[in-house]
Amino acid sequence: MILLGYSFETKKQMEVDAFFKGLETEIHWLNSLNQIQDLMLDKDIGVIFITSSNFEDKEGIYEVSRHLSQSFLNLAVVLIADENSLDIRKAMRTGVFDVLTGKLNEYQVKETLKEAEKHITFQTQTLSKSEGKNTVEKKARIITVCSTKGGVGKTTFTVNFAAAFAKQFKKVAVIDLDLQFGDISMFFNCNPKKTIYEWVKEGRNDPKAYMHSYNDYLDIMPAPIRPEFSEAILDEHISHLIERLEPMYDLVLIDTAPYMEDKILTALEKSDDIFLITFLDLPTLKNSKIFIETLNSLSLDTKVKVIINRDSNKKGINSSIAEGVLGLPIFLKIPDVEKVVAVSVNEGTPYVYSSPRARISKLIYSLALDIAGRPKSQQKKSFFSKKGSVVGR
Repeated sequence: MILLGYSFETKKQMEVDAFFKGLETEIHWLNSLNQIQDLMLDKDIGVIFITSSNFEDKEGIYEVSRHLSQSFLNLAVVLIADENSLDIRKAMRTGVFDVLTGKLNEYQVKETLKEAEKHITFQTQTLSKSEGKNTVEKKARIITVCSTKGGVGKTTFTVNFAAAFAKQFKKVAVIDLDLQFGDISMFFNCNPKKTIYEWVKEGRNDPKAYMHSYNDYLDIMPAPIRPEFSEAILDEHISHLIERLEPMYDLVLIDTAPYMEDKILTALEKSDDIFLITFLDLPTLKNSKIFIETLNSLSLDTKVKVIINRDSNKKGINSSIAEGVLGLPIFLKIPDVEKVVAVSVNEGTPYVYSSPRARISKLIYSLALDIAGRPKSQQKKSFFSKKGSVVGR
């Protein structure tokens, strides 16, 4: 590993240089970024420390970081900055590996170097493997499940749709993107030892090592165990996670919090389909309409499929009125089967497993069959082609 330094301030350079000499490690200071090409020629791994204190234009350090991250895949960019002098989230979006703030300490720097080495080694190994393949890699279908309020059955749907897909011997990854109060683990009655928080903090290595295996075909990336841990997870982490899981699974299913934020927007942009779970009541439909309009402004509305949960024959708003309000057809109507759902949630077992003959289970399983692709023998009986189907009307 080679250590490089790039600074715009002599005093800061001397401070960092003295620190590394104390670690008995040499750092090569650059007069120009053009020197990197020659220094990295015979090196597998490099780490460049850039001090930011004397950048007149803070945008400059983001541009430098982006250029280095894109030009040298075996070089980790680490910024050394004063407290609150940088927008850390913006820096991470440019491809920066880490940002060190405050006074440098031995443990902090050694951990950064160790994690940088692991990260680059994994990246280069993955790249060499993919370059050696002659076949096209499998690419999972990405589906994000959303709602505009809690309690509409979004997580219940996600869990059972994932279970139904896994029943067809398809590999499914479920990401709990309700990062503060996610319940996916509880719905599967499991107590994972690792979560998405540990995956981020420990260098974003193989995500499967951080996922809980529910069965041979269904894996879960749980939400952090504490709400405050969600702040460590950025939208670029979500993008990277989805990209890493795509070649490993047939379906990546993402459960979200009932509001809009950068991390959820990233998931929506990466998705092939967006399932919007809603109710047949005016407040929920009003918020769902606003959600669809927001996606329209982002050119994502073509991905939306509206799902009515707890549909019943009670008087009030019907599906035709809902379609008029939302401006989209109803993709699926899930019946109101309170007893089956309540028992499933309380026991921590998806109802497609515990009550496979229930009408709601057959509905979800049939949906999963159509998403996965039915065997030819069943294609004429497709759920979507049934006369009077509740889908797409």
